[in-house]
Amino acid sequence: MESGLAPWMRIDALKSFIYSAFQFPIRTSHFAKKHWDAIDKALRKGIKQTLSLPERASNDYLYGHRKYGCYAISILSEECELNRIDSAFKLLTSKDSRISTMAFEHLSSVVKARMRKSSVTDEDLEAYLSSTFNDNDNAYSNTWTCARIASSRLGVYWQFED
Repeated sequence: MESGLAPWMRIDALKSFIYSAFQFPIRTSHFAKKHWDAIDKALRKGIKQTLSLPERASNDYLYGHRKYGCYAISILSEECELNRIDSAFKLLTSKDSRISTMAFEHLSSVVKARMRKSSVTDEDLEAYLSSTFNDNDNAYSNTWTCARIASSRLGVYWQFED
């Protein structure tokens, strides 16, 4: 966060270039939430130094909405969770029927394997993505497991309808 730019220019550059560069790894679940928390913490410290704010200053000033005079900085760890759910939803509801069919088939195969069933119902898919199905361990990470974990943390309930 050190440069010859004015403080407002540094914040603007951070939001325009750095945060937009994070979108792909956030959306594709490249890192765990704890890593995004660490990045948030480092960025928060740098932003507060740029704005000449003490470390103990409220974070609401950084993360609040612009219409209230705040900077509207994204919280990457929260955005990570929302994007994981959003990515799964967009795959399942894609306008391209090939994409939505492939996504549904992949989700079904994951749920079959995790629940150890030969076929799954919509209720099984709902239970899996909503984390109401008790799953002991999963060594594999994919779009559906990431969406499931994010849904559990945020209290999101999935519902499938024809």
